[in-house]
Amino acid sequence: MSWGGCFIQNPAEPAMGERTEIVAIIGGKEITLTGSVVYVERPIGFSVQFDPLTTEQTDALKDLLGEPPASAG
Repeated sequence: MSWGGCFIQNPAEPAMGERTEIVAIIGGKEITLTGSVVYVERPIGFSVQFDPLTTEQTDALKDLLGEPPASAG
């Protein structure tokens, strides 16, 4: 997990550019992140680049990642 996206370990093989939704539990709170598939590593998983983050998503990710870089969020 990073400010820009994450890698999902899953044998699913989505298409490059496919839109997806990720539900993560961070700090005991369920957060939904949306984005696009940017890389597929068959049969291990795939990478998702997040859409611009909302204030709620940014606040939740701070619990996991600390303060965002100046260009994130």
